[in-house]
Amino acid sequence: MQAARKGNLEVSLALLESGAHVDDYDRHGKTALMYAAEAGHVEVTKALIDAGANVSASLNQGRTVLMFAATKEVTELLLAAGADPNASDDGGRTALIYAASGHVAKALLKAGADVNAADAEGNSPLMCVADDGDVEVLVNLLEAGADMNATTASGRTALMFSATAGIVEALADAGADVNARDVAGNTALLCVVEEGDADVVRTLVEAGHTEIVKGLKGA
Repeated sequence: MQAARKGNLEVSLALLESGAHVDDYDRHGKTALMYAAEAGHVEVTKALIDAGANVSASLNQGRTVLMFAATKEVTELLLAAGADPNASDDGGRTALIYAASGHVAKALLKAGADVNAADAEGNSPLMCVADDGDVEVLVNLLEAGADMNATTASGRTALMFSATAGIVEALADAGADVNARDVAGNTALLCVVEEGDADVVRTLVEAGHTEIVKGLKGA
């Protein structure tokens, strides 16, 4: 496990040649392939796959190897070996929700990942990315057809999760409904005011939609 985590190809190969089982797992349930994928070690990942490692292995909670992939190269290796881009963990989260970067997201989308697959609570990849504040990944998802007005079980949209002004701008420019309200009647503006980020609040107000400004005043 340590050799895979540290990216030591020679030691990994030596262990495999000496009879180490490629799909052994540690007390956390993680296999060597999971560690290699998580650390982005391309050569070790390839060696383990070539040795027959199970690319569909998962933790007890259902998180698969693909959900650990840290780079585009590792993601593409796992996909080429048969990893399912639409597999989900016990909470309904797919690899696209776990995607570590825009490059990983692009590789998953190219392989047929469902851009709108939501978890058990209705959180979509777009919402998760909006909450993380990664504009690059958010734009990739929008270009792939992500539903910017999809809602969670509580009625929240991606705009209500916006962590940065850049996220707000990208969603607003794409046509997100800034006047949408969740089941409690909150608009995106009311949601972000609670977080206290002046730049995000300012960006929403500058969108020019009076309804959300009225919502802030309690009208």
